[in-house]
Amino acid sequence: MSATNRNSKRDPRDWYRTPAWAVQELLKALPAFYPTLDPCAGDGAILEAIAGVYPGASVRGVEKDEELKLESQKRGSPVVQGDGLSVSWVGETVLMNPPYRDAETWVRKGIEEADSVACLLRLGFLSSLKRHPLFSKHPPAVVLILSRRPSFRDDGKTDACDYAWIVWSKHQVGRLGEETGVGWIKP
Repeated sequence: MSATNRNSKRDPRDWYRTPAWAVQELLKALPAFYPTLDPCAGDGAILEAIAGVYPGASVRGVEKDEELKLESQKRGSPVVQGDGLSVSWVGETVLMNPPYRDAETWVRKGIEEADSVACLLRLGFLSSLKRHPLFSKHPPAVVLILSRRPSFRDDGKTDACDYAWIVWSKHQVGRLGEETGVGWIKP
């Protein structure tokens, strides 16, 4: 996901590689969060970053785009081809950077099925009248704001948006009472 700079082309697949540092810092901030699934795995970047923190972790990925799935397999990531929205997430701990154009669909599935779900999203995702009922009914357990903007591009440039890991959990992963915990990640 990326709000690319003006005059830049967007990826038609709405796929943007997740920087390893963003995943690793999330896992440091939430040490009780052990991901088991990335349902929109792209080229396996999130799986690689998880392995950097938890070597030998049992985590799998699903990717709809065949080219990205093949790239992930070249990189040694356990990604299978399929529609991540069509597989069951029941009992899973999901970590994902969903396609932004339909991020709410991915978030809702995570809330409904997964034990816990952490999504890398624009901070603006939280400020929406359309999504207000979602947040009222299902407040996140924690919002971890990235103090540094991630680059989703090979050239290292960032876009004009701020990002956060937004985490929903059926357990007490990061939850402060019944209120949403807010924190900051500084790499």
